[in-house]
Amino acid sequence: MSLFLIPFLAALAPPAAATPEPGQPPEEMIDFLGRRRLCLELPPPTERNAADQAEGRRLACDALPSEERRWRDRYRGNAAVSAWLDQDPRNFRIRNVIVVSSYDGPPRAYVHRMEWTGTESGGPAPFRLAIDSDAENGAATLFTASFGDVPARTFRIDNRNFSWLDLQSVGAALGRDRLRVDIRFGHRRGYCADLDEDDRPHLVIYFRRDRVSAAYQDRTNCGSNFVSLTGPD
Repeated sequence: MSLFLIPFLAALAPPAAATPEPGQPPEEMIDFLGRRRLCLELPPPTERNAADQAEGRRLACDALPSEERRWRDRYRGNAAVSAWLDQDPRNFRIRNVIVVSSYDGPPRAYVHRMEWTGTESGGPAPFRLAIDSDAENGAATLFTASFGDVPARTFRIDNRNFSWLDLQSVGAALGRDRLRVDIRFGHRRGYCADLDEDDRPHLVIYFRRDRVSAAYQDRTNCGSNFVSLTGPD
């Protein structure tokens, strides 16, 4: 009889408790945890090429051990925060989202200059856009645009403030009184789990009839806000 009771009692037993989802880390710690992950994805220091070395400096990899000690001192006794510090850094994600992609082919070219012409969707108004990221011996990027009967004007940015400007990410939108230019720059985070697969910050430039204005996305701890840039009147 006990042979029949065992499966019956097993059916009545409550299911095993699910492992609780971890909470979010403190907001001010997100970039540290992300940098720690990205630094581990780099080759060992003795095997890094020039680009890897530049990335290690950008991420301030050498400063991570002292930063981690400060975080541990600050949150000593807080088990939830300690769990984020103790986990394998390579597993760090803000949400349970994993995006996997692959590419089989020749490496993409890094574009330094481009020219783009077209017409307004549904109308005859033409536009012309030229971007030169090697201007002034590589110190600046110049955006020169005209549309309709509006003559060409140029907007300049300092390349020191916008590293890895990706000319292959350019988008343009032509309206009745302005041409909008969007372009990505910087590096992907990969740990913010944005709905947009491309989580790099971006620069937006508006060529209007009476003025040129611009703003860029400033990102900290997976948050973002837009910062205005001054341009020619």
